[in-house]
Amino acid sequence: MEGKDNVLESLIESAEEFGKTSLELLKYKALDKATFAVSSIVLNVTVFLIAILFVIMLSIGASLWIGEALDRVFLGFFIVSAFYALCALAFYFLFGPSIKRLVSGIILKQIFKEN
Repeated sequence: MEGKDNVLESLIESAEEFGKTSLELLKYKALDKATFAVSSIVLNVTVFLIAILFVIMLSIGASLWIGEALDRVFLGFFIVSAFYALCALAFYFLFGPSIKRLVSGIILKQIFKEN
């Protein structure tokens, strides 16, 4: 009986170690996914902000140029603003649903990505 007790005790210790190791592995996988998600967000936000600055500067330049051509600087700003409003409406109504699906798919793919 003593041999069976030793085997059973060894088996329980092995199962306990396996459980601890599995939990540790799960923690590392979660940490990996979280750090990847955060770094992706930081990168995308940075690129987005740089693109926004580019568009703002380009818009100011285009507004001034159009305004000079019309001899009324403020008209250039109104025309560029109207252009952006029309683009935003067209973009929202034409591409809104497909962009939602695309973004949802990307997020789900990142969440359930296997390493």
